[in-house]
Amino acid sequence: MIQFASVFSDYAVLQRRMPIPVWGTAEPRTLVEVRFRGECRRVLSTPDGRFLVRFSPGEAGGPFVLEAELPDRGERCFLREIMVGEVWLASGQSNMEMALGSVSEAAAEEAEKTENVRMLNVPHCARTGGRTEFRARWMRPERGNSRVFSAAAFYFAREVAQATGVTVGIVHSSWGGTDAMAWCSREALVQNPDFRDFVLELEAEMFQPERWSGNCDRDVSSPQYDGLEEIIRATGCPENDGVGRGWAEPGFDDSGWKQMTLPGRWNQAGENYNGVLWFRREVEIPAEWAGRPLTLAIGAVDKHDITYFNGVQVGATGSGVDTNVWCELREYRVAPELVREGRAVVAVRAYSFLFDGGMIGPADAMRLYPEGADPETGIELSGPWRYATEFNMGLITLPPAVSPVPGTEVLYGSCNMPYVLYDNMIAPLVPYAMRGVIWYQGEHNTLRRNREYGGLMKSLIEDWRRAWGQGDFPFYQVQLPGFHAGASYEETSTWAPLRLGQQFAAEATGNDFAVTLDLGDVENIHPKRKREVGERLARLALRREYGKNLVENGPMPLAAVFEGDAVRLRFRRCAEGLRFDPGPTLFAIAGADGEFQPVEPEISGEEVRLPYVGQGRPRRLRYAWADNPQGALLRNADGLPAPTFELEIL
Repeated sequence: MIQFASVFSDYAVLQRRMPIPVWGTAEPRTLVEVRFRGECRRVLSTPDGRFLVRFSPGEAGGPFVLEAELPDRGERCFLREIMVGEVWLASGQSNMEMALGSVSEAAAEEAEKTENVRMLNVPHCARTGGRTEFRARWMRPERGNSRVFSAAAFYFAREVAQATGVTVGIVHSSWGGTDAMAWCSREALVQNPDFRDFVLELEAEMFQPERWSGNCDRDVSSPQYDGLEEIIRATGCPENDGVGRGWAEPGFDDSGWKQMTLPGRWNQAGENYNGVLWFRREVEIPAEWAGRPLTLAIGAVDKHDITYFNGVQVGATGSGVDTNVWCELREYRVAPELVREGRAVVAVRAYSFLFDGGMIGPADAMRLYPEGADPETGIELSGPWRYATEFNMGLITLPPAVSPVPGTEVLYGSCNMPYVLYDNMIAPLVPYAMRGVIWYQGEHNTLRRNREYGGLMKSLIEDWRRAWGQGDFPFYQVQLPGFHAGASYEETSTWAPLRLGQQFAAEATGNDFAVTLDLGDVENIHPKRKREVGERLARLALRREYGKNLVENGPMPLAAVFEGDAVRLRFRRCAEGLRFDPGPTLFAIAGADGEFQPVEPEISGEEVRLPYVGQGRPRRLRYAWADNPQGALLRNADGLPAPTFELEIL
């Protein structure tokens, strides 16, 4: 059997004007032939059944077909609707992960009007030892798919697509609440003097037998859920009581059941609890399908499922307290003897013991079609389904977790283990050709070691560039917006030093960052103004990568010089002048005593003048030094704000 890697699927976007690597699996030591846009490539698969070929660079266009074949066996596989355009990797934590549906339903509906943006969501996974494959597929923002698109990445892609006139694909790989350390490879971490000892000490403990004892009927890569089995057992959850009631059978009368539009989460449809829900859907089997094997694709199910066709179980995913399968796409084979002309019933037992639950799609991954056929020719399964509750567990909450290494706040097997997300959610993407990376992360790193963040991100950026072997591709960060109570100056701020680290990493690697100080939320670490975030990231790319004539960012300080009785602060990216928002000053100057005092600024053309009346010569200058700077933000004529900064006064 031959198949492409999961990062390739129908609707994929491949990078223009670069060599295009394509890989997958086949029979070991077998001749593989891959064809794309009139080119043919041949290679012998490896002893473990892997193959990789590279196609010549080409211009944007499509749709195309990507085909792989084993010539000696006559086996083939096809991918359709492939576009060549611009590809960007979007990564980070929850503010990159935040979907359009979480911003607003209106945002998701508006996105469905966009035709030249596509996205692939990489499923969460934190398995010790990593993985080489995952189950996902490229999506267009249609039929409800847009609700699961990363909002910041979508708005970035839409701006780039409109400006360049080509299709933009986003490979989205992020996970909320994660540390940058988890996204960096082991090789890079042990070469960084700030993190080497931490990694080695953790590794010395993590493989001790006592760390992995207990009930192994769960995914042992998730010991942060220790104790969850006991909580679930205490609810008295039955073992598939629904099948005993006949809920999988085609003759069961479900007319009294409620109706829910899928894909969707039942928590958002009025069923705000954990437990087991059954979903049923009638379909009409065409005569020409009778006696043929079918593929039953039901999309992702959050978290476990048992799926039936005409009363017969055809597949199941998940067991124990395995939470890693919540976004894995389900595709099950329906045996030919089950396929008869006329009415048939698909039944899904969906079980979620934590957080949300439901059949979450995407819509274009929910189809019934003959095995080997184009899914587009099949029966759509998105839309209204009948449902009933087998068991209501109430809302389950996690038991308190205890860190096995005092002071580290890192749990063995969790998504914050060093290098675990690189191994599971970045390495499987290498060497997919792409233009660059957009990154929105850092909130978790404000909790500890925030002053080491710049060096960590420098290591991460250089490491990803090494892994891809495409040269110094762009890596654009989002400098963190404001959070917590507003302040004009906060000496003990943990977010301000991290913002400096983001700036350091950008400058040290020849990159840039989008300033979002004005887009935060006092009470919500997940501000909803993702449109502006995406558009500001797009400005960086459009100016630096695509040669568009625009101001890509806010005013950036060049130098602070003490002259007479004032500090003169010069900027770039302010040719048409500077302006302040209303509010208290965000500038503070420290003299020889190191104590920072507020200073009222004056604008003079492309400079800011800061009168100084302190004792001795002024030494250092800070701007917007607070978790959530509230006051007279400095902007250029395009309305873009200056970043948090700290300068030595010359």
